[in-house]
Amino acid sequence: MDIRSVELNFNRHDADGMGSLYTKGGQLLPPSADVVSDRDGIAAFWQKVFDMSE
Repeated sequence: MDIRSVELNFNRHDADGMGSLYTKGGQLLPPSADVVSDRDGIAAFWQKVFDMSE
C-alpha cells in the first residue's frame, strides 16, 4: 500500500478502491471499534465513512 493510492481513493470517496489496497486477509483496526476483516468488509467500512461525510 502506498500513500498516493490511499490519497487518491480517499479523495474520490472510492470505497472499493480503498478495500483493494489491503491484502485478501487484511484487517483494519479503527479506533474504538471492532476489527474489520477482508477487502469487502474494509470497503464497506470506508463506504460508511464516506456516506457520513456527505
